[in-house]
Amino acid sequence: MAYSISCSLQRLKQWDEFLTAIRSFFKADGFMEVNTPTLVVSPGLEPFIEPFKTKLTIGRFEQITYLPTSPEFHLKKLLAAGCEKIFEICPCFRNGEVGPAHQPEFMMLEWYRAHSNIQDIRKDVLKLLENLNSNLDSKEGGILPYLGTPEIKTMSQLFENIEFQLTPTTSRNQMADLATRLGINFESEDSFDDIFFRVFLEKIEPYLGLDNPLIVANFPPSQSALANINDEGWTDRFEVFWRGVEIANAYDELTDPNEYRRRFQSWQKQRLKNSTNLEGDDSRTLPIDEDLLKALESGIPHSGGIALGLDRLFMAFYGEKDIANIRPFILRYPY
Repeated sequence: MAYSISCSLQRLKQWDEFLTAIRSFFKADGFMEVNTPTLVVSPGLEPFIEPFKTKLTIGRFEQITYLPTSPEFHLKKLLAAGCEKIFEICPCFRNGEVGPAHQPEFMMLEWYRAHSNIQDIRKDVLKLLENLNSNLDSKEGGILPYLGTPEIKTMSQLFENIEFQLTPTTSRNQMADLATRLGINFESEDSFDDIFFRVFLEKIEPYLGLDNPLIVANFPPSQSALANINDEGWTDRFEVFWRGVEIANAYDELTDPNEYRRRFQSWQKQRLKNSTNLEGDDSRTLPIDEDLLKALESGIPHSGGIALGLDRLFMAFYGEKDIANIRPFILRYPY
């Protein structure tokens, strides 16, 4: 009797072909594949992402390290060192995220273009999707090809579908009034972003890109992460959705080290407020990557970058609803 794994051998073969096709796409466009560390001093500081923490021990020397939630920080250091077109395929780790489309360990594709912008990254996404759509196996058990060109919409256009005019200056109270009208519960202490995401997750996201992939641009300025704010007051970033799931997140990259530090410090305050970490107050904040700030101070070109969840993209192409059907080994939870 053969040993039983989560997915079929056919899916394993298709995953191998999927990765080969992606690497071939980037190599053909002159990108360099790089590798960055899996033990890091700063895993990413976004307040709603919980990292895995570990300890490096060498004799009497000890240092707290983390598993990366994204290779973003080290890839940006490579941009500062003079790399121009780079990509990485690597495992990333996020604690507490479990479900049919979530595993604590997942595969990320991240790429950056120096001397570029978010429009160039959008073109990359469209070309990559079309390349995979045309070249992956579409026979029995193969992909579910989409028809036509992926759509592009703004966040405000999506909110128009629920009869709300979203602007860069929409207030917390206006968002709260919308949630009340839609029958969505929220807490009195919830911020604009808390309420926004409740509305978005319940009333908008499940219907995005059900047939063709959808690119959603222009996020509220409070959701700028490490992206620039455009001339219209929106965050200059986009996300890719397909079959009701977020696939990728792209930025017109912020390059100002002072603004990085300001945002990092703001996130630390939010982490103290929002963290679900139970190890004590001293573990609720995370180290700022000072080497990243030094790299930014040395100079980094205007760049576009994107992080894309490969497991989710593969699931979308092959019509799978559960990540267990595409990975041979998973951590099982009662979701």
